[in-house]
Amino acid sequence: MPLPLVLLADKDIRQDAGEIGFLYLEAMSITGLLYTGSVYIKDRYRPLAYNPEVPMEERMRGGSKNSFFAGHVALVATSTFFTAKVFSDYHPDSKLKYLFLWSSCSGYSRHFVPAACRR
Repeated sequence: MPLPLVLLADKDIRQDAGEIGFLYLEAMSITGLLYTGSVYIKDRYRPLAYNPEVPMEERMRGGSKNSFFAGHVALVATSTFFTAKVFSDYHPDSKLKYLFLWSSCSGYSRHFVPAACRR
């Protein structure tokens, strides 16, 4: 999440740090609201809710019902894409802008790579 701090190394971007910081706060707030609010819209149970070996009181807790978006992956993706977009807006011809998208692989691997491969 602190990846956008790298942008402060650029003199042109640093001049607009206040506006960019506000835009980053806005992007992260919207992501947080969508993640947090999604559990009220859609009931998606965690796997432990279906496990008969887990005690019933643990399976019935409110936290067993909020298995929708992966919050930390969503926040990392927002941070990464925001940084890549700001950098590419200030330096449209730079090949370095693609380096910022590397951490988006965490979101991809979390959802599309089998768990055994992530260890």
